[in-house]
Amino acid sequence: MPALLPVPALSTGEVYRANQGTVGVITGMEGGTYAQTAADLTILDDGTLRVLPIIGKGSLQNLSDILYLRGIDVGFVQARCIDLCKTPQPIPDTYTKYPVRRQTL
Repeated sequence: MPALLPVPALSTGEVYRANQGTVGVITGMEGGTYAQTAADLTILDDGTLRVLPIIGKGSLQNLSDILYLRGIDVGFVQARCIDLCKTPQPIPDTYTKYPVRRQTL
């Protein structure tokens, strides 16, 4: 087993700077269109922005993850899932009023 390299301790400021500009994108299942689209978004990476694609477990779970998990900033959710969630109100309505719909070209 290879030896582990020591990891230097970072100050709070260094940790903050390391996390500046990161965007966590939760996607669909591995190998699907959403996962590939999120992987394609990594071309936006530069010195100020870093896109972190994260494999999700479907639209309902993705919606929950966007709302409640740290590090998930945006994600892929089917529009019908948002409509379904509005009915018995499992998620606060303020988060589901303005969904962004992907346009097909």
